[in-house]
Amino acid sequence: GAAAARTRSETRSVPMWILTFLKPKSEEGREVCLPATSVRTFTIGRKGTDLMFPQDPTVSREHAKLFTEAAASAVGGVPSAPEASLTDASTYGSAVNGAKLHTQTKAVHSGDVLRIGERQFRLDWRPVCLCCSRLDTDGKAFVNGIATKLGVHVTDTWSSQVTHLAMSRTSFTPKLLSALAYRVPVVVPHWLKALESALHKLGAPPDVRGGTFVPHPADSSPIVPATMEIKLERAALFAGRTFVFYAPPDAVAQQVETSALLVRACGGSAHVIRGDREAPAVQPGEAVGSVLHVRPASGVALGPTAAASFERAEGAGLCIPEEIVRTCLVSTSLAALLNELAKSAPAAHALPSPSQRVAELPLEGGMPPPTSAPSAPSADAPLGGSARKQPLSSAAQPSGPPAKRARAQQADASPAAGPA
Repeated sequence: GAAAARTRSETRSVPMWILTFLKPKSEEGREVCLPATSVRTFTIGRKGTDLMFPQDPTVSREHAKLFTEAAASAVGGVPSAPEASLTDASTYGSAVNGAKLHTQTKAVHSGDVLRIGERQFRLDWRPVCLCCSRLDTDGKAFVNGIATKLGVHVTDTWSSQVTHLAMSRTSFTPKLLSALAYRVPVVVPHWLKALESALHKLGAPPDVRGGTFVPHPADSSPIVPATMEIKLERAALFAGRTFVFYAPPDAVAQQVETSALLVRACGGSAHVIRGDREAPAVQPGEAVGSVLHVRPASGVALGPTAAASFERAEGAGLCIPEEIVRTCLVSTSLAALLNELAKSAPAAHALPSPSQRVAELPLEGGMPPPTSAPSAPSADAPLGGSARKQPLSSAAQPSGPPAKRARAQQADASPAAGPA
C-alpha cells in the first residue's frame, strides 16, 4: 500500500544555507553550508567564532552575527527559505548588497551579497532534495536512520526541485533518466553521512564529482561511470527539434509522458497527441526532419486522423522508435537519431543541423519543467525495450514506396547502446 510506495520512491529535503566566497580571489568559489533545522546564530570573526578568519586584519575579533530562523515545511516536503538577518558588531563595518552596516541589523535573503571586512560572500538558500530510487535494504535503513537528524521531509514523487538522486546500484529507471536529463547528480545513500558531517563542521558540502559517491551499476547493467557524469550539454541536446508522441486515447500513457518530459528537459519540444487528433505539420521555414514522429508502442491502435498523420511521417522517413530518445540522452549524442533517420529518410531530405531552431509547438503540460514530473510507469521499474511498428488502425495501413537509404551522417560517433 502507501508504505510500500514510500519505500520504493521518496523525496527527502535537507534545509540549509550556503555561503559562497566571492573575495578574496584566492578563496573564490569556496562554499560553507549552514544548517537551518533550528533557530541558530552563526558568529563570524577573527577568533573564537563559528566562522573564523584569523589572518585577516580587516575582520574584527567578533565581527558579525548571521541569524536564521528554522526552516518550515512546504508542500511537497521542500522547505522555503526562513527569515534571516545580519548584525554588525565590528570596528570596520559590514555591508549587505553594498549598503553599509555599523552596529546595525538588516534582513538578508537568498542571493544577497554580504561583506565582512574586505571579504565578500553570497548567501543562497539551497535545500537538498534527495529522491530515493530502488534502494536496497541497507540503503533504506541508513536513509531512514539519518532522516531525523538532518530535518528530512518526505513525499513520494519526483519533482523539478530534486537536487540529488540516491540509488544503491544504478539501473535504467525513469527516475535515473530524469536525473540525467535535468543534470541532477546520482549518489549513494551514504552521501548523506558526508553531508551531515559538513553541516556539523560548517564545512563545504560533499563534492558529487568524481567516483567517491557514485553508485556502482547493478549486475548486468550496461551503465558505465561516464554515463553518470553531470553533462551540461544535455540541456540543449534536442534543441531545434520537435518530437510528436502518440498516446493511447483511453489510457494514461505514462512512458510516453516520461519520454516527452526528457525531450523538454533536453531543450526540445514535445507534442503529445491523445485520441484521434492530427499531428502538427512542418511550418514554413522549418527544416525537413525537424519534426520527428515517435512510433506508438506495441498494441496501440490510432484513430483514422492520427493514423493518417503518422502514415505521412512514415512515408517521409521521419519516424523513430521511442528508445532512440533514451539512447541519445544516455550517450549525450545524436548519433543514434541521425543513423535511424539515415536508414529511412528519402535521399532528397537533408537532415537538419542540431543548431537549427524550430518554432515551438503548443505543449501538453508545457515547459519549464513542471513542479511534479511524471513518475515511473510502475514505481521504479526499468524501462522496457523497443517500440515496434504496429497496425495503425483497422481502416488504414502505411502505404507508399519503400524509403530510400540515405548516406549515414558522419558528424557523430557510432550510436551507443540504449537503456535496457
